[in-house]
Amino acid sequence: MFDIVISRNIIEHFYNLNQVVNIHKYLLKNGGFLLITIPNLRGLNYILSKIFNKKMGSKHNLNIMDKKKFSRLFEESGFEKLYCNYYGLFNFGLFGIRRDSSFRHILVICYGLQVLFNIIFHFIFKNKKIDSKIYCPYLLFLGIKK
Repeated sequence: MFDIVISRNIIEHFYNLNQVVNIHKYLLKNGGFLLITIPNLRGLNYILSKIFNKKMGSKHNLNIMDKKKFSRLFEESGFEKLYCNYYGLFNFGLFGIRRDSSFRHILVICYGLQVLFNIIFHFIFKNKKIDSKIYCPYLLFLGIKK
């Protein structure tokens, strides 16, 4: 049994999510922490994933990429939610692209501009809440096993 279990970008590849969450739960001690992240392939990220990597969506359970559904999955499995929200600034790295794609060079340029985009986002939004299902690259759940 572990005090903390971290799972990054794994559970969205399954459709039997209750079983997958229960495996994570089994690994934890009572009072242990669970940290799960999944990509957010909805909103702008969905559109761009269709441009840069058409097969990406078919490899993921897009249904779980909704904050309410994602949170409810863990709460129904007996976790006390400490935090659940979209996080991160827009990230071109989310779209992994095949070497033979005609958009590969465009995405490489976008990777190079990523720092500039992040500076612009920080300047525009300053102290405003910027976690958004439209462009945040990830969903994060942090909870405690009851």
